Amino acid sequence: GQAKDDDAQLRPRKRHKFDENRTIKKKFKVQPTTLNEQRECKMVLSPKEVSEVIIGPKVLDFGKVTVGSRNVKSFFVSNDLKTHVLVTVPVNIRDELKESFPSSQVVPPGATAGFDIVFHSTSIQTFQQAIYFTLNDHHKLKFVVFAEVVQIDLTLSHDEMMFRFNEYVLDSTLTQPVTITNNGNADAKFQWEEEEPNNADHKPFVVSPMSGTVPAHGSVHADVTYDPGANNESIVALVLKVENGPSRRLVCNGSVSEAKCVMMEKKVDCGAIPVGCIKTKTATIKNVGGHTAIFNIDPLIPGITCTPTRGRILAGSTQELQLAFRPIEAHLYQANLMVHVRGGKDLKLPIRAEAKVPQVGLRTDDDAEAIKFDDSFVGSCSFKLLHLVNSGQIPAILTVDLSECPDFVLADEDKHLITTTATGLEEDISGPGGISISKPVNDDDSETSDLGSDAEGSEDGSEPRQRNLAGQQDKGLRYRIAVPGNKTISFHLGFRPTVVDAYSFRLNISLAGSDISEKSLQRVIMAKSLKPRLVMSQTVVDFQSKVVMREGTSKVPNRILLKLSNEDDQELEWQLAVDPTSTYREIFRIEPSMGKLQPGHSTQVQVAFTPLGVKPYEMHVPVYLGRNQSTKYTELTLRGIGSHPNILFDRPEVVLPVTPLDVPSKLVFYMYNDGYEALDVKYKVPFADSSKIPLTVTFPEGSRLSQTSNTLPVEISFCSSKPFSFTANLDFFDEENTKFSIPVTGCTDNCIFTNLSYTFAKRVKGYELAAEGPNKAIMLIDKEEEILGQPSLNGIEALEKSSDTPRSHSQYKGSMWSSFSTSEDNPSSAHERMLRKVYSKKHSERLRVWLNMNVLQDPIDDLVLGMSAQCGRSLIELIEVMFGRAPPGRVNPDRLSAVKKEAVAQILHQYEEIISFVKGYGGLLAGIRPEYLLRYEDYCRIDPPGTAAGGERQTSANAGASTMSTNVPGTASNKGRHLTERRFMYRAMHAWMTLIFQIIRI
Repeated sequence: GQAKDDDAQLRPRKRHKFDENRTIKKKFKVQPTTLNEQRECKMVLSPKEVSEVIIGPKVLDFGKVTVGSRNVKSFFVSNDLKTHVLVTVPVNIRDELKESFPSSQVVPPGATAGFDIVFHSTSIQTFQQAIYFTLNDHHKLKFVVFAEVVQIDLTLSHDEMMFRFNEYVLDSTLTQPVTITNNGNADAKFQWEEEEPNNADHKPFVVSPMSGTVPAHGSVHADVTYDPGANNESIVALVLKVENGPSRRLVCNGSVSEAKCVMMEKKVDCGAIPVGCIKTKTATIKNVGGHTAIFNIDPLIPGITCTPTRGRILAGSTQELQLAFRPIEAHLYQANLMVHVRGGKDLKLPIRAEAKVPQVGLRTDDDAEAIKFDDSFVGSCSFKLLHLVNSGQIPAILTVDLSECPDFVLADEDKHLITTTATGLEEDISGPGGISISKPVNDDDSETSDLGSDAEGSEDGSEPRQRNLAGQQDKGLRYRIAVPGNKTISFHLGFRPTVVDAYSFRLNISLAGSDISEKSLQRVIMAKSLKPRLVMSQTVVDFQSKVVMREGTSKVPNRILLKLSNEDDQELEWQLAVDPTSTYREIFRIEPSMGKLQPGHSTQVQVAFTPLGVKPYEMHVPVYLGRNQSTKYTELTLRGIGSHPNILFDRPEVVLPVTPLDVPSKLVFYMYNDGYEALDVKYKVPFADSSKIPLTVTFPEGSRLSQTSNTLPVEISFCSSKPFSFTANLDFFDEENTKFSIPVTGCTDNCIFTNLSYTFAKRVKGYELAAEGPNKAIMLIDKEEEILGQPSLNGIEALEKSSDTPRSHSQYKGSMWSSFSTSEDNPSSAHERMLRKVYSKKHSERLRVWLNMNVLQDPIDDLVLGMSAQCGRSLIELIEVMFGRAPPGRVNPDRLSAVKKEAVAQILHQYEEIISFVKGYGGLLAGIRPEYLLRYEDYCRIDPPGTAAGGERQTSANAGASTMSTNVPGTASNKGRHLTERRFMYRAMHAWMTLIFQIIRI
């Protein structure tokens, strides 16, 4: 019985559970320090007391470990005695365990001590070692350590990798991943090498990273990049060298179609270029091989860019490269255009350009260093004549920045304010000569700005918000001045003070596109404004366009009141001295033309304008104070334009919303009376037979225009039960059958390709996309007809009887579905918002991917830019595939005119022929304008539209056209303007998507 008790006392107690993989950070002291500890640690323990010291685990099995790995497990000693115990573990008996610690610990009563047994082996082996440890240096116990040491083993996810380029990929290289996995418990270092290294400069396969470390039980991803270079087939074995482990082999197999291209030019010499300006040159790559060639171009030095930088060239075809030179400093630019042909030899094209600072200087009549204005009264105008002289051969593009000087403006030699707005890049030396206004400083052309806002002008242009010499503005303007070589441009610097102040600043004239300002262009401007003695409400009285009265009618002059105020402290005698010999003295009348004003008093002068012919009029009237007329106080300018009576419209054209069949499309526009005393407007629907164009015109507020009621809304409604598309002139007539026309465009169809704007913009609940039957095309189906089991009612009747009326024409309000919009609505803004929502980049991207996958042999990266590149080559390819024949009027890029404007005219004619060709097959393209299929830089080279918003005034004999008025609110300017690039891209996206969808539809 006593022996069983002793055995029971020697067994470990179950309440102690040890986790060998968990270490105890807190370690006890190595040796006893106090007298009590020293006494207790020298005691000899009885067998029962030894059993109270619990140890474990008795076997530490590290399992499989990697050579060089550091492995840690814990050996625990738990003291259940009431005295301290000194535990000593000898760890230096084997090199593999010498990093274990601590060698001894004084374990307090009731505490558990942990010994970190560290195993580290530098050789492959099977390790087994018994560790004898002591208690109080008297009692010897043991535990055993096991480990199997194996070598480092890295594995690859692939033994062989095949590299084949997808035909739609334009990259010059192809990259695939390979995974390196470490199955061991130690970090493994690796390095890639070729199995058969060579000294060639070009290596077809490159691994990144070439070397590194794979963490224990982890993985590392490496990229293998295939660059075929001039070789169309490469097989290379790559070896993964592993430190303290076996190597791994990776076979890389790459192939690409053989390509052969040549440069058509031996070199490109751009010659002399003005610093800061842009000059473009073209270079051509020709594919002379039998396979499609993919090319990529390296970036060039700063100041030279190339577009496109990559692309695809079909066998026997060419690719035109646009080289743009924009030097930022004067020196010789020399570079090599490196073209990398996938699977072929690289091409090199030497490029040369010499940037020079134009020899241009600013000269005044007195050649003074400073431009000094005479003291001017607030409200008056004074001018200084300036000359920009270019004594060199190269043209100069200059920028005059008066944005911080709103009281100073530029005028031409006749002192007329500069109002022409520059289009395109102001640094483009191919732009127009002379003086024009650059983009206004306060014009926000960002994507978030409100489309169609006043800051960007009318729909047909981007005329900046500005005022003439008679007004003022918060910000001045920036001007672009183009001075051809060996030429002189003369202009006036105008000073129109609005406050009493002294002015002294440096005139900021610099080379466009740079901050370079030559000393010869620098002048100090000095001016002083004085408190006026006589203040005129305006110094320029502009009647704008006024109607020439017909014979037999009373000639009622047009009048403007001019207010004169005496700001002096004494009586003023004033006189507006009209030259009695002037031919315009009967055209402009001033009553009264002289008088006296007491201090602080004002009077009104009536200025009358009675034009006798259709032409512009202008007269300058000197203003004198006192009886001395040798020195004029200021000058009053009278202006006006004689014109025929007109009917004007609030938009350049009427574009009705595209709707499904039997769904009416409505739109309201406004006409304005310009010169008629009273007129009952008559109209004529296009084509005598209304069944051809089912167009309805109504006047909700009557058809009579008068001087008191000079605005009329006109409602146009279009509904058809057959697919239909048209563009025709809606004609309005006066009492003498003078015709005023406005283009009207409409379209209706049940095909989803035609109704893209309808389906995306409205999401009409009354319809669904479905097939009418087996093997039928997907169309817009009337759900009401399907539910009721009977033919649905047509047009307005069905819409009125529907209980759920989302399709009702009364719901079609806002920017796209116009029912009865107010005159304050901006049609340009509405049209822009519709284009931006429906014809978005996301939708065009889906169409581009479909074209690349199903039609085009030469994939494109961008729908608009890709389709318009190389004279619309991709569009012609699409037509050939879908129609089985080529369209007429195709332009050969190699035969384009060397004159840019003539070349653009050739491309534009090609697009006109293509649109007519698609229409001949039933394409509904009435709303597509061929100029929106051009590239933007080509669009800017064509003449802008000249009659943007007025009616076309014609007699019954179709004779003549009058000058249209611009003083009617809501009408666009009659001056032709190019669209901004952002607005053009919206219209281009709409034009291209509509054209492509109609080709697919047919």
